[in-house]
Amino acid sequence: MGLFDNYSEIEKGLLDIYSNEFLIMGIPDAKKTAKDMLDKSIKESKEAGTYVLPSNFGNIILGEEKAEDPRIEKVAEIFRQILPQKRKIYKLRIL
Repeated sequence: MGLFDNYSEIEKGLLDIYSNEFLIMGIPDAKKTAKDMLDKSIKESKEAGTYVLPSNFGNIILGEEKAEDPRIEKVAEIFRQILPQKRKIYKLRIL
């Protein structure tokens, strides 16, 4: 039994995909391994406060879509302001 057994449809899909991939790779207890990894990711996302963000949040940040919730739009604006700084840091790391 995992921490989060009431998975969303997206989480169920991820669990199926990774369980099958792990099975193909010959990882023992493929389903349990995938479930443990998913549970850990959900826990970290909830702790970071990002679990409630919509699945299209990347598109919202890039301005390709609009958020229905004005609060999400405000969060996306903060990310838009931070993005140029993050790109500079990333470019410096790969040089």
